[in-house]
Amino acid sequence: PCNVIDGYPFAPRKLYSPEYVRQFLHLRPRTSTFGALLRVRDATSHAVNEHFCNNGCIHKHTPILTSNDSQGAGEVFRVIPGNENLVKEMAKDGMSFDEAYFDNFKKGLSKGYTFGPTFRAENSRSRIHLAEFYVVKSETAFIESLEELMKVMENLIKDVTSKVLGKCTDDVQTLCSAAGNEDSLLSVLEKPFEVMTHEEAVDIIDGNSGNFVSLVERGQGFGKEHELYPVKHAGGCSVFVVDWPHDIKPFYMK
Repeated sequence: PCNVIDGYPFAPRKLYSPEYVRQFLHLRPRTSTFGALLRVRDATSHAVNEHFCNNGCIHKHTPILTSNDSQGAGEVFRVIPGNENLVKEMAKDGMSFDEAYFDNFKKGLSKGYTFGPTFRAENSRSRIHLAEFYVVKSETAFIESLEELMKVMENLIKDVTSKVLGKCTDDVQTLCSAAGNEDSLLSVLEKPFEVMTHEEAVDIIDGNSGNFVSLVERGQGFGKEHELYPVKHAGGCSVFVVDWPHDIKPFYMK
């Protein structure tokens, strides 16, 4: 319930914690932080679509709920209609992945992308694994090298970042000041993305093992603290880690 019996809950030029603001969902967009967030999100969505359109990609709307566990590592959740007869006739398990639909689309039109909400049946309450999130997926046929693919990804991130910074300068400044990372977005534009092998990343992490709660073993995957460190080591520059060991790759990449 939204209790406003004591008057308007937000004072001008004052910052409030997300927990406090959440008590007044219908007024939240009026705060400077959430207003900036909504405008930046809108500009980002437009920039993503514009980038792919300018590069000849076709936008595909894929199903949000499917019965395909296309990545082989997902949980399932059951979508249950309120009508019992409908439950019996149309019972389906819901999955959060739509790659099967999108891969077939690519085979006919060569270059395409999907951009929209995804649901993950995962019992996680951290900001790393959300139950609902937006994701960009792009497929291009006939790419012949990993370098070409990485350049496509770098161009997307830099183009979108540049457009958002140009359109929402003040809003980005508001959000970055609140998070204390004003320089991180500029580094995305100013520096080329670095590339290192999995072995090189492990060497960097091993050489700074005192900074981690747990150690990383060669031939194994990284924890979240390990994933972030190569970026810190590169001075905040975005990093591609390539040449992952075969045994820890998902089945669709082997």
